[in-house]
Amino acid sequence: YDYVCQGQQYTGQHKEELPYYVTTVEAKVRQCTTQGELAEYFGSNKGAFELRLLQSGYHCPISSICIDMKDDMLCALIDYHCLIKNKAMADQFGDGLQLFGTLN
Repeated sequence: YDYVCQGQQYTGQHKEELPYYVTTVEAKVRQCTTQGELAEYFGSNKGAFELRLLQSGYHCPISSICIDMKDDMLCALIDYHCLIKNKAMADQFGDGLQLFGTLN
């Protein structure tokens, strides 16, 4: 709620709600303080990480990611797993409630 409705930055307090690989990536990327550290991390995990970034809607080539872009990249990844993946289920639940007259 705080992240979505009030625009507060994701602080990692509810990590159990995210898949393990997202919390792992988030922690490792936040630890990177230089472009070299970031490039080294992405170089060792390039294939799997690039696929997950593309799935989340972040379409910047992984080879051109710089240290200034890490917050945008993490926001895209976390938004996808917190909101977008769950929106379809929430919409379907709401449609079902409306269909059976529960929301009238």
